[in-house]
Amino acid sequence: MAKAKVIEDPDFGELRHETANVWVRDFEIFHLGKKWNVELYVSISDSGVEEDQRHAIQEFKSNTPELLAIAEREIRKYAGEYGISDSKFTENVHPTAIGFPYAQWKPTLGILYDVSWDESHGAAVRFEDGQFVEVGTQGVIL
Repeated sequence: MAKAKVIEDPDFGELRHETANVWVRDFEIFHLGKKWNVELYVSISDSGVEEDQRHAIQEFKSNTPELLAIAEREIRKYAGEYGISDSKFTENVHPTAIGFPYAQWKPTLGILYDVSWDESHGAAVRFEDGQFVEVGTQGVIL
């Protein structure tokens, strides 16, 4: 079995090659009232990590508690649209990744979730320039 290719990025840290242009590392967050181990992923173009991606990760690092609080508020509202009550929320929503896509017009990041009401498409909360933009299926960030 071949060893995974690894790079060291000054902003994203040590990343291992996942597939195509996706690089990942394990990442721990405190979200939805508990610690979660999620993947931090960055899509890297042939020309390398883009400046907007660097701005997005720097914004996330500087404001993690605030961004996660906004994400929780928005994913709870979104879950409510599918009849998921607060008492059943943590049984039905699990964060899986924090993503930094490339080829965006603004520094963009998304927090991705597995959710019980849409196992195929999951859910995601999208931020641009450190501001909440939308919540929906993972298609809003992938």
